[in-house]
Amino acid sequence: MTLVQRYELAKAKLLADPRICQPNRDLFSAFLRFEEYKLKRTNGLAELDDQCAQTLLAYVSRVRTVNRWFSNKAWVSV
Repeated sequence: MTLVQRYELAKAKLLADPRICQPNRDLFSAFLRFEEYKLKRTNGLAELDDQCAQTLLAYVSRVRTVNRWFSNKAWVSV
């Protein structure tokens, strides 16, 4: 399994996780979409490569951890 496939799977799991409140999932979706766009533009790529996917996988992990720190409260109200 390539890193891009692993990232897509981790992203899908994060955005479909019922333990995460919907406002946070919406925020995470927008954040990851922006970061994908930024990485592709910065590196002049049409599609994500393994290095970009590795960075995005780290973001997914960090977002999930920070969500736990805030006890799954909506970040817009924190």
